[in-house]
Amino acid sequence: MKVVERWRRLDYGTLETQITIIDPKTYAEPWVTPAAKTPLVPGTEIGEYFCVPSDFSEFNNKVYLPVSGAKQK
Repeated sequence: MKVVERWRRLDYGTLETQITIIDPKTYAEPWVTPAAKTPLVPGTEIGEYFCVPSDFSEFNNKVYLPVSGAKQK
């Protein structure tokens, strides 16, 4: 599997991001997210986000388990 992140500054006040997942074993063709535009505001910073194991646990508890009918551990 290969993940490609594209970050482009469209103009002074706009950042565009797009993600492409290339995994021939799973997808017949590359899976591409719609481009997301983020406004860049002078005097502010882009927030940093950490993807950590607790995110996986939170997803399971809030989304996967309720939908699947499985019980929380």
